This record gives sequence, structure tokens and C-alpha cells, in this order.
Amino acid sequence: MTQKQAYYGLINKLGYVGHHINNVDDFPDWAGDARNIFFLKKGAGEEHVMLGHLGHYKNSSTGMLIDREAMIRMLNLGDGHLVTGGR
Repeated sequence: MTQKQAYYGLINKLGYVGHHINNVDDFPDWAGDARNIFFLKKGAGEEHVMLGHLGHYKNSSTGMLIDREAMIRMLNLGDGHLVTGGR
């Protein structure tokens, strides 16, 4: 099992599914790009379908890529520790 398979297996086990911000049919080069994936809760309520596909899997999705390095910089307090809760 690859590291990527183990990661997605854990995400699935925790009840989430990876959603491509820009669908892979129209943007195949971004299929495996982490900036193009965010995680939505699956199951009751179906966040993945409702938020990711606006109610139906046939709906295409597009959006801005996620700048994960910028997110980490925003969460970093300057002391090398990330903010993980209210502080």
C-alpha cells in the first residue's frame, strides 16, 4: 500500500471524502494535485454532493486552488507552533 492509499483510506475511515475543486474530466492535469482537493463529510447530509456538486453528481465543479502553504503560514503564531483551537 502506498502512502497516498493509506492516507485516503484513513480519510475515508474518518467519514470524509476527497472532492476535486476542479473536476478531473475538464482539468485532468489537476487530478492528483493536493491544491485541487478538499475534504467533505460523507454520509447523512451528504456534504460532498450538496456542497461539492451543488446537489447532484452530474454538476461540474470549478474553483480556486487551495494554497496550503499560505494556510499554514496564517495558522503559525511565529513560535513554530500551529493554532489548533481557540487560543
